[in-house]
Amino acid sequence: AKVAAPYLLSISEKLEIDLLELEGPHLATVLDVAEVKDVKGVMNDALRALEAYRKHIESEDERSASLCSTASLSTFLSGSAVEGIVQDPSIVATASMLAKTSPCECSRWRRKFGRAWSYLEKTQARWEELEGRVKNILAKRMTPAHAAELGALLEEVENSDLVNNEIEDALVEEMDKVLGVSDRRRYKKGSSASSQPAQEELCRECRERLASIRCMPCKHKSLCEACAEQVVPGQKEMDNLRMMGFHPIGPGDSPIICPTCYQKASVLSSL
Repeated sequence: AKVAAPYLLSISEKLEIDLLELEGPHLATVLDVAEVKDVKGVMNDALRALEAYRKHIESEDERSASLCSTASLSTFLSGSAVEGIVQDPSIVATASMLAKTSPCECSRWRRKFGRAWSYLEKTQARWEELEGRVKNILAKRMTPAHAAELGALLEEVENSDLVNNEIEDALVEEMDKVLGVSDRRRYKKGSSASSQPAQEELCRECRERLASIRCMPCKHKSLCEACAEQVVPGQKEMDNLRMMGFHPIGPGDSPIICPTCYQKASVLSSL
C-alpha cells in the first residue's frame, strides 16, 4: 500500500480521473495488477484512523488525556500508533506516509484524507500554542494585577479540547498564590454525568450545586449558597444576603473573588 497508493494518486491526477472510485476488478484491469482491493482497504483504514482521532477530540464525553494531549497527537502524526485509536501500527505508519503525498483534487479519498490530516495538524499547533502561553505566564513574577489574565487563561484551558491537568493545576496554584486563597475546589472535566445540570448553571466553586449568588460588578452568577456561606464574614451577613438579596463587601472585609472571572467582588447578590 505504501508504494501502490502514491502511484494510484499520481495516475489519477495525471488522467484527471478518480481511479479509487472504480470497483476493484475494474481498477485491477486498468492498472494490470492483482491486489488492488487490499491497497484500497489499507487506504480506507488509514482514513478511518484519522477520522476516529478527530471524533475523539471533538467528543466531550470520550475525551481523555491519553489521546487529547500534544504528546499523543504528535506520536500519532509521526506515524506511531497510540492506544485507543487503531490496533495495527502499520495503518498509522501508512497514514503518516500518505500525508506526504501531493494533493490530488480529483480524488475524493485524498480530499477527505487531506482535510482530516490538516485538522489534526492544526489541532496540535493550537494545543502547543496554548501550552506555550501557559508556560510563559507561569515563568513571570505574578502579582494580584495578573489575576484576570491568569483567570482568562485558566478558563481557556478548561474549555479547550486539550486535556492537560498539569498546566490546569499549575494555573490554579498560581491563582491561589496571587489572590491569597487556598483549598480551591475545582471542576474536573468528565466529573459529572450527563443527567446533571448544564455546566454554566453550576456553582463555579464546587461544581456540585446550582449557582444562585451573583458577584458584582462583574455580574457572574458564580456561587451556590453553601459556597457563599464560606466566604461571607458570618451567619448574620449570610442571613442578610438571603433576606435583603445582597451583601456589600466592606473595606476591612476579606476579599471575595469571583470564581468565573477572578475579579474582586464589591457586592454579592441573590436577586
